[in-house]
Amino acid sequence: MSPVEIVTGTLAEIEDALVDAIVSARQGDPLAPVTVMAGHVLLKRYLPRMLAAHGVAHLNVRFMRPNELALSLSPGADATRGRLSPAAERLLVREVASSASGYFAGIAHGDGFADALMRLFRELEMGGFESAIALERALRDGDPDGNQEKFAELSRLYGRYLQRREIAGLVGPADRYRQADPARFEGPLLVYGLWAPSALQMRLVERIAAERPSTVFLARSGLDADDAHAAFRERLLASGATERALEGAPGVSSG
Repeated sequence: MSPVEIVTGTLAEIEDALVDAIVSARQGDPLAPVTVMAGHVLLKRYLPRMLAAHGVAHLNVRFMRPNELALSLSPGADATRGRLSPAAERLLVREVASSASGYFAGIAHGDGFADALMRLFRELEMGGFESAIALERALRDGDPDGNQEKFAELSRLYGRYLQRREIAGLVGPADRYRQADPARFEGPLLVYGLWAPSALQMRLVERIAAERPSTVFLARSGLDADDAHAAFRERLLASGATERALEGAPGVSSG
């Protein structure tokens, strides 16, 4: 993996640093491709306007959410299978929820239970759990004194959901992350506003960084809120990332 550069500073400082990184990447070629992975949909809308306010043209600068970037790098993911639409996902989860027994038998047919399962299944997939066996093992190891009946039933429901989706031939966002080809990526990757990536988002950043120059911008304030991106920062540093603290970033030393 090529060293990722972590840039830390106040919000104003890392915003200016992002502008400088885009300008620097396009020196000698005003149309050179640059990709900004934005951590929030509102950032995706804000950043082009921010660049324009700085007098920087953003032609061929792509502002993408992580899911969109994964999709752009896996154009063949939907070629032989159908796309998991929100309606299809909801239908599959409700079917799975209605089969709940044991610990969840009393709420199996409630709308709230199905909605909670759908959110949980999304998080589990993006967390890198590809099977019910992996989930059950993680639950058991993480809390050996917990309610094993509850853990076993959650794992069974998750496995049933994955199985039903496989039978239906539907591709979800997690499949696109796994099939994303970093060799298709052009230009540098600039990660902005992503503080607590899921396991699959983290792996995508690492895989792209192995092919292309990558910079992660993290806001630092010296307050407890900085802990929100501590795990992300520490994993990058453990992988050999370098860190550049801007002048106003408190309590940060370069690594």
